[in-house]
Amino acid sequence: MIMIHKLKHNPRKVKNTFCGPAVLAMLTGLSPEDAATHIRTHQHLRVPLRGETVKRQGRGVKGTYFSDLKPVLDLFKFQTRTLFYQPFRSKARPTLTQWFNEVRGLGDHPLIENDHAHLLSVGGHWLLEHKGVLFDSFFPEGTSLKDCEYRRRKVSEVYSIFCGGADYEIVRSSITKR
Repeated sequence: MIMIHKLKHNPRKVKNTFCGPAVLAMLTGLSPEDAATHIRTHQHLRVPLRGETVKRQGRGVKGTYFSDLKPVLDLFKFQTRTLFYQPFRSKARPTLTQWFNEVRGLGDHPLIENDHAHLLSVGGHWLLEHKGVLFDSFFPEGTSLKDCEYRRRKVSEVYSIFCGGADYEIVRSSITKR
């Protein structure tokens, strides 16, 4: 079962308020600064050396791709599935409202509603959707679609995120038999 954790920043580090680390922090329970450290490690950037200044250790991670987030999700035993990927063809991409109302509703089932979340790239920004609520670094407590400022922007990537124990294929096959 996926839980969305509250954002808790490390008191001694510079706050990291970018969307990639914030989304990872909400899924894993880490602070955004620790999530940024994990992203930097998997991006093969230099790990801060011992004795470096706090400002250098807390440098922000901006411009993340899913390939930067996936190793951290794998580390925390989350399974991922690509649902939608159209980063270049603008006309083929739905807006967030269209995806939320039409595409998201297809195939959702009460058995898998608690066991998965969607990670969306909307206008170059990461959003997390769980049980119809959207989470982000700007609205860490969650917001509805009508209050979201990204509702008219195009969705370029959607990934479904599952807990390690969730057997998505068995549930999906039981849905299709009905």
